[in-house]
Amino acid sequence: AILICVMAPFVMSACIGTQIKTEIYDDDKEPSFKPDKIEVIERNPIADNAPDNPMNADTLNDMTILKYICDVEYGMYPQTKAEKKAVKEMSKSTDITGYYYSTYDNEHYAKVSSAVVYGNDYEFMDENKINEGETYYFKVEPIKWRVVGQVDLLTGKLQIMMISDLILDGMEFCENYKIDDIDNEWYNTESGTFANNWAYSKVREWLNDDFYKVAFTAEEKENIIARNTSEVCAIFDENDPTENVYTLTYDQAVSLGNTKAVVSDYARCKNTFMSIYPEFYGNGRWWLCTPGNRSYRVAYASDHNLVSSIGADVISSSGESAGLECMGVRPVVTLNITKELLEKIIVIEEEEE
Repeated sequence: AILICVMAPFVMSACIGTQIKTEIYDDDKEPSFKPDKIEVIERNPIADNAPDNPMNADTLNDMTILKYICDVEYGMYPQTKAEKKAVKEMSKSTDITGYYYSTYDNEHYAKVSSAVVYGNDYEFMDENKINEGETYYFKVEPIKWRVVGQVDLLTGKLQIMMISDLILDGMEFCENYKIDDIDNEWYNTESGTFANNWAYSKVREWLNDDFYKVAFTAEEKENIIARNTSEVCAIFDENDPTENVYTLTYDQAVSLGNTKAVVSDYARCKNTFMSIYPEFYGNGRWWLCTPGNRSYRVAYASDHNLVSSIGADVISSSGESAGLECMGVRPVVTLNITKELLEKIIVIEEEEE
């Protein structure tokens, strides 16, 4: 089941598997199918003001943003460090899922044989210190997503763009690149494109290969809508024009507003940076798919929500080096909610405080 949490004041707590009376409306027309659980609709500012630059384009025409749709659980990925009891009853090898299995809680786990920790003072979410080189197991759990809802007014179908709530993993944007002595630009040594070109990036390859394969079931994949790479890349591989999983553009991140995200326990053991300042502890920096101000730099979202004394932006358009291994990844997918799938959605309404 998909879990969507709708923040609704002045109501009692309830778990409901049926319809909630809300309205979808538009000045010009109404969609033929009215999905439930929609609270507020407004025009998408990105669609109305998309820049001409194809690297920053966001083709969300005929879409509207739906506010107050919050959390969705969809897919599975390793996230939280295993309890000691679970480790004691862990299988010695992986099963058909590719993960380890613990008879303690009948759950699957991923193994990191030798933790690589970016900071000496890093702790897990349970506040236990992370030790460099130690072996850890991480529970494979439902991925929680933060959602911006979109309604296609032409078909009346509900489509929601979802970004992972946590920074699920970390890696460099481009693995191998070098400078050209003639034009002084930095190029991906494999594709020959700029090092900051999303279409040929390691992040894109990983999201659409390794991550996509393990995170979603065959049934879940059927509801994922692919994005055309040409929407965000002026130069792209025509043999690989679409992507099922991606990252936000710079403009989308700005529109998102609050871009702070906590680094998962799993990612903390894979050399992913996170803040150790008390007010931002655990927050990481994550890649966007928009190029930075140099051919080796890529835009990113910061670990804080303040402009620092050194002038670091909350969302950096100038970017960070594409080869920086400690940057986090927050996957993004667009999900097509069919009438049948909507009936499986569980809605949780929070009690008034």
